Amino acid sequence: MSPYAEILTGLVVVTAALTILAEETNRRNLVFVFKPLTTVFILLLAVALGWNHANTYVVGIWFGLVFSLAGDIFLMLPGDQFIQGLVSFLIAHLFYIFAFSRSGSFHVSLVLVVLLLYGILIFLFLSPRLGKMKIPVAVYMVVILTMAWQAWARFDVLKTPAATEAFAGALFFVATDSLLAINRFRQKLPVARLWILGTYFVAQWLIAVSVH
Repeated sequence: MSPYAEILTGLVVVTAALTILAEETNRRNLVFVFKPLTTVFILLLAVALGWNHANTYVVGIWFGLVFSLAGDIFLMLPGDQFIQGLVSFLIAHLFYIFAFSRSGSFHVSLVLVVLLLYGILIFLFLSPRLGKMKIPVAVYMVVILTMAWQAWARFDVLKTPAATEAFAGALFFVATDSLLAINRFRQKLPVARLWILGTYFVAQWLIAVSVH
């Protein structure tokens, strides 16, 4: 990793920690600054690492991070902008699927079966409290689980450190959205923001560095 990338990673760690601290202490003005700034640093890291070999994979990850930034902004705005945030992240995952499928394939595997079972269990757990959000949540779950499936398929073909990072990032993203959904629709989790934001920033950082 270049010195520039190392500096950006350091900035990600600092601003991510400040975002979590601001969330836990309910300092919304600081959240408005540090949360999108963390994603901006992660995007800049992906640009720095992938600029010299910007292929379809790299560009797909860049666009995924751009729409993730939009999702971050929607979810922290005053009022309930959950649907707008959900759509932004759904588009981000579609770009990630596009990127991962460049080297992967849509073949059935044990990992796909495990992801499907996990998705069914989580949806059944959330379903009694979803109300009119059942269809949007179901669609989003299909997309993010497809993203994780394609990250695995890419790793299964390439078996490179970069593919490993992307697959790990995809799993962290599944964990993030599972925690977010449980906390929002089913029951409040202790120190929820720590777990949700912690896994989220790790997920995005791993996916970003996979462009190297």
